[in-house]
Parts: sequence; C-alpha cells; structure tokens
Amino acid sequence: MTEQKELLSIARTGGAYGVRGWVRIVPFEQGEPLFAAKTWHFIAMNGQQRALLVTELKHHGAQLIAKFEGIDSKEDADRLRGQIALFREDFPDLADQDEHWAVDIIGCRVINREGEELGTVCDISDNGVQDILVVRSNAPESGREYLIPVVEQYVEDIDTDEQVIRVDWHSDWV
Repeated sequence: MTEQKELLSIARTGGAYGVRGWVRIVPFEQGEPLFAAKTWHFIAMNGQQRALLVTELKHHGAQLIAKFEGIDSKEDADRLRGQIALFREDFPDLADQDEHWAVDIIGCRVINREGEELGTVCDISDNGVQDILVVRSNAPESGREYLIPVVEQYVEDIDTDEQVIRVDWHSDWV
C-alpha cells in the first residue's frame, strides 16, 4: 500500500498578467518553495486538480508572475483561478537550522516553562518587525488566543519532529 502524499496550499492565483498566458501568483508566505519546484499543483475552485509545468517565474512587486507550459493566452490564464500547492518534500532545505517553514510550525503544540500547554499554533502573522505565532487555546470555550513574538526572549525551542514549541510565556499574558 502506498502512502498518500499531502499537497500543501502555498499560494493563490490572481488572474492573467498581460495577453501571453502569464498568471499572477500571490504567495501565502515566502516564495522560495515556488522557485524550487518546477511542477506545481493547481487546485481549482471546484476542487479539480492538475499539474502545471512552470516554464518561467519572476518577482513582480510583492507578487510573482508565472508562465506555464500550455497556457498561452489571457483566456487560458484567466481560467486558472484557485490555489497553488506543492508536496512538502518539494520545499527546498533551509540553510539555517533555526529557520522553519510556516507549514512545519502550524499545528505544533505550544508549552511554556511551567509545563502548561497554551494551545496550538493556528497561524503565523507578521507585524513588520518579526513573525508572530498565533496560538489558539485547546480549550475552545475559553476563546483565548496568544500572540507570541518569534524572538529568542520568548521562543526557546522549536521541535518540528515532535511538533512542540517551548516558550517563556505565562498563561495569563494576552
């Protein structure tokens, strides 16, 4: 029995760019995985999937523009409305072992120095200075979310193998 690989949605399409089949791409995080992979997986709004072979990829402001094999007109490009996904193993290795892909951090349990489990990372936001872990309490009735800056002062260890992040953050801090 073969193991089912999970596609990870890492960008969305933003419509045609020009008349020659280029497509606007809006990455959800850093664009490096998109530059590393030559085959992307397109997931249409109706859930249909197809592989796209990337022939060219360029930065365009905060977005990217991509050219795909077989997509040669504005009309072809406009039909590509949906998500771009990759398999996790298609992401490039990070040079610094203290860096992590957001997709590897989301879902990690967050435990403070006192051993209290604060919750689970549900998102990573950016305040312009540093990344912020958005940690949702595992007690849904509390409705509590912690916004923990990803800096040495607060984040002590990220173990993506064990899916645990250890922090210096008290449970009554908001």
